[in-house]
Amino acid sequence: MIADLQQAVAHYAHALDELNAAELEAVLTEDTTWTFTMPGQGVPGSVAGRAAVLDFIRDGHTARTGRVRHHLGNVVVTTTGAATTEVRGCAIGFGDPGS
Repeated sequence: MIADLQQAVAHYAHALDELNAAELEAVLTEDTTWTFTMPGQGVPGSVAGRAAVLDFIRDGHTARTGRVRHHLGNVVVTTTGAATTEVRGCAIGFGDPGS
């Protein structure tokens, strides 16, 4: 199960970089909560629900002018209930935002 979830996280990163909405929808559950930290900005808050996360991602792609790739590391999978799992990791975006 853990390997499957780590694979899902990898698919998510590739779908995020390519703005592959169908793949993102397949990876994210309806009750997804996305919490992140921005360097120098701390935690700007959470984005709750698949639709809200997808809108947030689309807005980010619209604002970006160059290609960015995400590298995921330190992925930790924790079962928090009978049907609930938390996946945490470190995502580093790199690329040329002005290209």
